[in-house]
Amino acid sequence: MSKLILHLGTNKTGTSYIQSWLKLNADNLKTKNYFIPQSLIYKNNNQAILPYCFGDPGDMLNRSISFKFSVMSNRDYYDFCQDTLDKFTNEIDFICKTIDNPTFIISSEQFSSFLQSPNNIQSLSEFLSNLFDDITIIMYIREPLSYMISCISQNLKVGSRINKLDRIPNASSEFSRSLCDHEQRCRLWETNFSHSQFKLRRFQGESFYKNDLIEDFLFSIGIENNDFKSVQRHRASNPSLSVSQMRYLYFLNKLYPPFKEYERNDARVGLISFIQKILNSKDQLLPTLAQVEDYESYYRESSIRLLSRYFPGDSTLWVSSYKTKLPSTPIILSQMSTLDSFRYSFIRIAWSMIVIIKKIQSNLFSIFSLK
Repeated sequence: MSKLILHLGTNKTGTSYIQSWLKLNADNLKTKNYFIPQSLIYKNNNQAILPYCFGDPGDMLNRSISFKFSVMSNRDYYDFCQDTLDKFTNEIDFICKTIDNPTFIISSEQFSSFLQSPNNIQSLSEFLSNLFDDITIIMYIREPLSYMISCISQNLKVGSRINKLDRIPNASSEFSRSLCDHEQRCRLWETNFSHSQFKLRRFQGESFYKNDLIEDFLFSIGIENNDFKSVQRHRASNPSLSVSQMRYLYFLNKLYPPFKEYERNDARVGLISFIQKILNSKDQLLPTLAQVEDYESYYRESSIRLLSRYFPGDSTLWVSSYKTKLPSTPIILSQMSTLDSFRYSFIRIAWSMIVIIKKIQSNLFSIFSLK
């Protein structure tokens, strides 16, 4: 009997950290009959290729550049997906023939970001159901306002200025609902799988099993954390930006977009780490009290339903994380003080010089390589 654990990830819920742990402990997991399909690995242990193969073709073609896939047309996309799924099927069949009762773990945050329609998820469900006898879905969710703030940071990191998103949007906004409506996302996946297959977990320290994310993930898939290696976590795998870093990046993203003429923009490589090093500030993007109340009010009913359906023994879904003094007016990233403007000018000039130097070095390397 073959089993599958499908970790949907969702962005900014420790998915990269879980994937790093899975990669580090892949050999130990094999001794317990847990396998991580290698045919789906994109990088680290993110198996983004599987959701990529079940997304909408037009959308996936646009994402091919950022994923560095050589997919330029619908024909390329279908050929790539067919080849990938054939390799994956062969890998699963081989392990199932040689190992009794194997369990497979597939993890990618792209399941929740690429697959947005019932048809996408239905196609994935039908494909997986033909390969595995038992499927368990695991998804972590995060308190809506905290999640929104973290997603703003992440969008700026990847070069986005979505709808000039320079502030925390209203809870009822389309952007907020597309990210923070956890009930809708759960309903979407349960339509094609079943409630009994679905395990919802909360991304907050107080809710983790043994107050630890890895312990919580292992508990949810039925593994005791014995004889496994720990991932050193001196800092977060993908830390959120400070307000100052967000503000300057908001403007730099216009000068250095992620893509240029349908190719990755080399001038952007290293920009995030540069910003983080030169601006080692800890100021957070905090909401006002009115914004906290807006999100609590808007998502209150759906939170009650999620609590009743998935956590019936608990009295509340979220633990409030806003215990520090909150600003009296909304923080707007597109607004700079005189000092901020001066610093931004310095950072912009410094980075432009770095880009020029890197380009000269690259050209010199090419010249000497030809010799």
